[in-house]
Amino acid sequence: MKYRIDIFRTIVFVFLVTLYSCSSEKSRQHDTAKEKNREIEILQERYQNLSSIILTADSVVIISHEVPKEFGANIVSDRDLSDSANKEIQKTQSNTGLKYYDRGRINRKLAIEYLLLTDKNKRVLADIITSEVTQTSNQYQCDEPRHSILIYKNDMELYILLCFTCQRTHSSSRLWLSDSDFDNSKWQRLEQFFRKNNLTQVLDKHK
Repeated sequence: MKYRIDIFRTIVFVFLVTLYSCSSEKSRQHDTAKEKNREIEILQERYQNLSSIILTADSVVIISHEVPKEFGANIVSDRDLSDSANKEIQKTQSNTGLKYYDRGRINRKLAIEYLLLTDKNKRVLADIITSEVTQTSNQYQCDEPRHSILIYKNDMELYILLCFTCQRTHSSSRLWLSDSDFDNSKWQRLEQFFRKNNLTQVLDKHK
């Protein structure tokens, strides 16, 4: 009789442990799904806000330019450390041009090519920038942006800096964009957008 009671207790114990484990797993799956849904909601809200900024802007300008002084390689002096005089033997000079900002405003002297977008092109651009990311991007390390999207509204001046060579981006903090918001498809569509609007000189030179 005692043996049967022990078996019964064991069965009940195993059943309760299994039930608890299943319940815990379902709870974890529910929490994970809830967090994922919230991430999607936040992304959608962010993209809706970005789309609204572009569409309601007083003007949106796309430009091509040389690498701003703030990006790319700096002047680097290579020295022969075995030389007691510490003689400078080589100087690598790059990226000594104009700054992206001039007295607190984006430096328009940087521009090589530029275009003021029509309302139709604003909608096309907004659709590209806020499209879903479904792929990866082929990021390298040059980070030498030669194209920008400039957004003006009231006295607000916003920017999106683009490097088509290494697929890196920088933007105004209010736009809240990062490299993870861009994939190969989006980069290809952006390049096609610039080319379709005849900003091809810099692209052809550096692609």
